[in-house]
Amino acid sequence: MFKKERVILELMAQEPSREWYGLELIEASNKKLRRGTIYVHLESLEDLRYISSRLENDEEYRPRHPSIRRRRLYKITELGLQQVAAPQ
Repeated sequence: MFKKERVILELMAQEPSREWYGLELIEASNKKLRRGTIYVHLESLEDLRYISSRLENDEEYRPRHPSIRRRRLYKITELGLQQVAAPQ
């Protein structure tokens, strides 16, 4: 696992019931994560089943601008929590 993926899991593990979107994770990381690579790492973590994702539903989605798409929300899984708890 890459260091940035570990940062993502550790952030999510602080609030395991919370759903995050990518920019929130970037802001919470204190500049450890960057806009250009966050989604690559999120996809990798999802492939490993350490996180799950979904698109915003109709009630959550309020377009801030007509060209803005629904956000993908990410949540740590039980397997992801186990990974964070495991010794490195």
